Amino acid sequence: MDESQMLSLISSSMVFDLGQPLSVNSPHHPNYPPFTLVLQYRHGDLVMPCGMTFASSLIVTTDHHGTHVDAIGHVSRAHESAPQGPTGLTLHGIQTMPPVIARGVLLDIARARSVESLKAEVLTGEDMEQVCMEQGITIYPGDAVLIRTGRGQYWGEPERYYNSTEGDPGPGAEGGRWLRSKAIGLAGSDTTAFEAIGPHRDDFGEVHLELLGAGVPIVENLNLEPLAEARIKEFLFIMAPLKIVGGTGSPVRPLAVA
Repeated sequence: MDESQMLSLISSSMVFDLGQPLSVNSPHHPNYPPFTLVLQYRHGDLVMPCGMTFASSLIVTTDHHGTHVDAIGHVSRAHESAPQGPTGLTLHGIQTMPPVIARGVLLDIARARSVESLKAEVLTGEDMEQVCMEQGITIYPGDAVLIRTGRGQYWGEPERYYNSTEGDPGPGAEGGRWLRSKAIGLAGSDTTAFEAIGPHRDDFGEVHLELLGAGVPIVENLNLEPLAEARIKEFLFIMAPLKIVGGTGSPVRPLAVA
């Protein structure tokens, strides 16, 4: 592809922002504190000789708040292979994760089931395979596979977005094995934990162990509504984590180009 063809392709494409906005009212998993932002300097606190004033903010958050990607070292089984020090991970920290540019596919399970949003359902490999067949999607090795449950539309309603009484929908252990069998490069969804989570489940974590253990990053709290509204099922997925040395994850703002 020459330069003119590339520019033509870019100019005729649509860019979809898959990141959720961060604010002090953003929903968050109860394991983590809320997002905090305060103005450290306000306009007028300091005035430069030329008359310029400035404002700057202090942000306090975890590396698993909002739309974020899990580092490979985020989980381990009974502390196995999880070197960690006082300032973070000493192996597989998020700074070791390269930017992602890959073919992306959207598994719109909410649309396939003709519902606004899934309940706290456990998705199996058969469920996802069925959606692939119905929506004409083929998953290839290295793909970024994004699962839409419909929860993303409730981001502005924290208690509805994450209901600790009911839990979140997502793949169960068998579904995680199905995804891994596809040799995907990245997995993501519009929920807080990607995999199925709820007060009555005792297998939470199996999907994280399955995918992160295979070197497959997991992105959570995606905004997949724009892609769903445009009926986009295949796209160029672009994402880069912050180089937080020793970090167990990183806030991200993924893009889909279609």
